[in-house]
Amino acid sequence: MNRYLDIEPWAVVERGFHSEFQRSSESIFSLGNGRFGQRANFEEGYTGDHMLGSYVGGVYYPDRTKVGWWKNGYPEYFAKVLNATNWTHVGIAVNGVTLDLHDAREVKDFERRLDMQGGILSRTCSVVMADGAEVRLETERFCSMANPNRAAIRMVVTPLNGVTSLTFAPQLDGGITNEDSNWDDAFWRHDGHQADAANGTAVLTNTTEKTEFVVGTAQALVGEGIDWRATEGDKVVGFIGRLDSPEQGVPVRLEKHVGLVSSLRAAPNACPDKAVEEAIEGRKRGYDAERAAHVDAWRSIWDLADIVIEGDDEAQQAIRFNIFHLNQTYRGDDH
Repeated sequence: MNRYLDIEPWAVVERGFHSEFQRSSESIFSLGNGRFGQRANFEEGYTGDHMLGSYVGGVYYPDRTKVGWWKNGYPEYFAKVLNATNWTHVGIAVNGVTLDLHDAREVKDFERRLDMQGGILSRTCSVVMADGAEVRLETERFCSMANPNRAAIRMVVTPLNGVTSLTFAPQLDGGITNEDSNWDDAFWRHDGHQADAANGTAVLTNTTEKTEFVVGTAQALVGEGIDWRATEGDKVVGFIGRLDSPEQGVPVRLEKHVGLVSSLRAAPNACPDKAVEEAIEGRKRGYDAERAAHVDAWRSIWDLADIVIEGDDEAQQAIRFNIFHLNQTYRGDDH
């Protein structure tokens, strides 16, 4: 067994970046709230070996079975939960060069932490770029258990040395693929997207082929001193903003509030507008208030569900890990 994660009773922790286990880490550190969830992909993106994954509860596609004629008794299709719009992405460029832990000259003091008690995923590290510029990166995110159509991301980038510009590109990416597609089918069709730079909001809508589930995904931004302009691609929408000559040692903060509404919860044509409403409401309440409500919701869950094991931190971590994933997968309110 390759043990690379630390043992703590209430947390799963990776100290030092183990790129060879990135796919495993993305699974282990995954988040959800019963309505939607995603693998622990890096917000800024990553070009090394990994598997991008965001999912919406109850939204599936009947993928045709791929077997030989001799496999009698196989079903006609498998119902697959689809890789949906990637709402976590916040691209970063330092001095015009994309920040990517796979290509960095050095990654220092890396720590990734899944706080199971509060349902919070966080990550910190210092990154030395190819040109020698160095930044401190801190990210935190959650899928709200208190407001299950919402999620939030907080990102803090601190210029440490040689940083002349910082560029941020928070996006919604609907141009996703599914690695396990049997026939390389296009599981989604893109219905459209729009961005309002003045309001700092963007929304993207997709519909599943065959099953006709509609999903609206929206973002609402808070950025200190950043002037945003809208950017649009074929199936991508978002914003880009640049800070020139940022003061070294002074943190630059960005918040991304997300709304996600599917046609399981709203009329199909209402999904995008309701997603925008959710994102704006999250921004209005603020990251700290949204986070506190989410942590309180998890506290109520643990009051009923926790199992205490004394004298064995490894077993304690393991049972809480299972309880955590059971509760973030199924919240019990879909009746």
